[in-house]
Amino acid sequence: MRVEISPPSDTAEPGRSGVDSERAAVRQPRRRGSPTVDRVSAGSADRLHRAMSRALGRDDWRLQLWDGRAAGADSPVFTVTLRSRDAVDRLLGGVPEKAFGRAYVEGLVEVTPLEPFLEPLASAPP
Repeated sequence: MRVEISPPSDTAEPGRSGVDSERAAVRQPRRRGSPTVDRVSAGSADRLHRAMSRALGRDDWRLQLWDGRAAGADSPVFTVTLRSRDAVDRLLGGVPEKAFGRAYVEGLVEVTPLEPFLEPLASAPP
């Protein structure tokens, strides 16, 4: 997913908001080094689904975004719901090995049903 990061407000160019409507816009970081996603472009759900499918080793699931957009299988084995844009922030800005778990525990990500999602993870090598 491509993002454009707006410069800090004290260095922003006059008349430029730093937002490109074709790509995900990024607002100012909440904490140093962690940009946050302000808006997700139309194709981002598909790209995020493909990236997560590679990590999961399967593509028979559905990704549902907080704004109603969805990508993936029409008859999914499970559905991953990103409940807010903060979920994307957590997934993209965190340590990859911990980001999904943290987002899940914080209630930013919902997986239903959970068992089919966990099956390939349980058989993955350490």
